[in-house]
Amino acid sequence: MAPVAVPSNPSDGLPAPVASSISTEMWGAAAGTPVPANAADKNTLQLTQCSDSATAGVEQATLHDADPALAPATLIQPPELLPPTEAPNDTAANPAAGDVHPIDFATALAITTGQNPQVAFARQRINEAFAQMRAAEVLWVPSLRAGMNYNKHEGTIQDVAGNIIETSRGSVYTGLGAQAVGAGSPAVPGIVMNFHTKDMIFQPRITEQLLAASRQASRATTNDILLDTALAYNDLLEALEIEAIAGETLDNTRRLAEVTGNYAQAGQGLPSDADRAQAELASRQVESQRTVEAVQVASIRLARLLSQDPTIHLAPLEPAIVPIDLAPMHCSL
Repeated sequence: MAPVAVPSNPSDGLPAPVASSISTEMWGAAAGTPVPANAADKNTLQLTQCSDSATAGVEQATLHDADPALAPATLIQPPELLPPTEAPNDTAANPAAGDVHPIDFATALAITTGQNPQVAFARQRINEAFAQMRAAEVLWVPSLRAGMNYNKHEGTIQDVAGNIIETSRGSVYTGLGAQAVGAGSPAVPGIVMNFHTKDMIFQPRITEQLLAASRQASRATTNDILLDTALAYNDLLEALEIEAIAGETLDNTRRLAEVTGNYAQAGQGLPSDADRAQAELASRQVESQRTVEAVQVASIRLARLLSQDPTIHLAPLEPAIVPIDLAPMHCSL
């Protein structure tokens, strides 16, 4: 699998242990470290890093989480799927085999973090809360209004005493405020301060707490979607294993039906045994077709979580889920 590069700050929205590891391994390109060629070659996928082995990616995550109330969320760009591989020979048996995209577990998690719409929406809620906090911090700042107006009158007009007089007048006003007629004050003031004192004091604190809550909600949403992706990936692996078992069973049943049929034709076996073998073969063929359908359904569900085309066929690179060490033995708790 080709190295995958992801822009800065991929750890936003992930738990701290997982974020540290993804910054150093899955997004190793930020520190000049390539992604492993095949995640299946590793016995375990280290998703945590000790404090003495932090890299640039971990330092980015540390700086980002140092003051969560002063930095808006950053939407990262996930890696793309690998190009399709060559289709196997049994394309007729598997219609989806012509467009196979290999993917590993780490790439699936990275794509989910960057492209899932629910994760992106949760991050935008962080930006919304951040903007509200900034607005609350400048609530006491006065508003400046500038404008102009023009007034012109020709002909008769009634004065204050009620007399009808002929007049010709005109006026132009520019500057702070607007709608200034004659010698009167502008109807729209130029400097406006309109707020409650309690809001000026407590609203910044309230919005800061709302920002922290939005960050935690975004992290919870990301973890939920990552869990769904991991389960969908595991379901795809399970469906592939069941398909392989069903295919092997079908081959064994086909050979058994051939042997019993030959014995029945030679008169050395019972025709009933050959009939039972043929019936079992038909049942195994149906079961094998069901496993193929189950693999396609599992691939579609995983593609939906990855925001990919559901018509492509995702092929996991690992034969099984790679174990994850959440608490390595060489790290002190």
